Amino acid sequence: MSGLGVLALALLWLVLMGAGFTSTLLLIGAIALQTLVGVVIWHRLRPADSVAAWVESIGMGLAIGSVIAMLSGVVLDRFIPGGWGWLAPSVVALGWVLVRRLRRPAATSGTPAASFNSLAD
Repeated sequence: MSGLGVLALALLWLVLMGAGFTSTLLLIGAIALQTLVGVVIWHRLRPADSVAAWVESIGMGLAIGSVIAMLSGVVLDRFIPGGWGWLAPSVVALGWVLVRRLRRPAATSGTPAASFNSLAD
């Protein structure tokens, strides 16, 4: 099953369970953002000469991103109003990736796998 098929099933399941469509999209977006942050961190923790399979990266990214978002939400609850503390690691990690991307020349390989594996480099 493709990624879009899984996304469609998740949307359908959440809406059928009584979640609003907008809430469902926001929830899936938040989980995707946490997973992306986890992938960035996972790729930084791995040795430079290793190549992670995309399934491993997504699984570890989901685990790491969710734990860091949860811990950040608990720790920053008193400092960031409205319960938005869970978003802090995402802002920091994605800002870091953008700064790194802007400071270095474009990758010579245009393959999606090369782009995915060099996400956190």
